[in-house]
Amino acid sequence: MPHGTVWFWAEAPRKFTQSEVEIANLAAGRIMSELEQTVLGVEAKQAVQMRKQLSAAGQMQTARLPDNQPLHHDFEIDGWTFQNGALGGGFHDWDVTPNRMIVAALGSANRCGAEGALVATSVQSAIRTLWPQVPIPSAILRGANDVLYQGIEYPWQAA
Repeated sequence: MPHGTVWFWAEAPRKFTQSEVEIANLAAGRIMSELEQTVLGVEAKQAVQMRKQLSAAGQMQTARLPDNQPLHHDFEIDGWTFQNGALGGGFHDWDVTPNRMIVAALGSANRCGAEGALVATSVQSAIRTLWPQVPIPSAILRGANDVLYQGIEYPWQAA
């Protein structure tokens, strides 16, 4: 596939010999090879950086998931979420609300990878933010929906 043209100039019009044409073709091939190696080097460097970023994001997402922790002396809660790679679209979470209720949530995005991780982390964050403020699970889900999609003000926040 042609990628460009190599131009050669002379002081006066002239004909090129077969060996000069071959040398020009070799030079053009070498230039193209150097350009391709440079592009491949840049792409490889970007791929390494992207893998590092995905790994760091995956570690951060995993760190957001709760581990086996005693919430109440009568209950033992534990969980695990399969992410299908460094980043995923699933989450689980639990906590004790200020009124001493144990709340738990789990979810999974329709997408995997970075797209699913963004969705899952956003939903998890919205739910975790609403737990202390909203006592009813259906209101928590409605509130998370509003926070993520509509950005409306909640009736319980009105003064």
